[in-house]
Amino acid sequence: MTKYDYIFKKYVVEAYQKSEGGFTTLTRRFGSPAESTIEKWVETVELAWLQRSKSKERQTNLFFSIQARCHTLLLDEQ
Repeated sequence: MTKYDYIFKKYVVEAYQKSEGGFTTLTRRFGSPAESTIEKWVETVELAWLQRSKSKERQTNLFFSIQARCHTLLLDEQ
């Protein structure tokens, strides 16, 4: 089983994300990795991005929720 370093994986995934080809095209272009291997790399990156996005969205929602509650408290005091 061949191991690929981070830089190579990043380069291949970025090529996919830039629409430089599908899994088959990139497999031929880069030679070694199987289509399923490239697909797993892309899925891993996209899943990590989605989880980060959801986390940031939750943080933003929490911030606005706290801000709205503070605003309500201030209005109630007046």
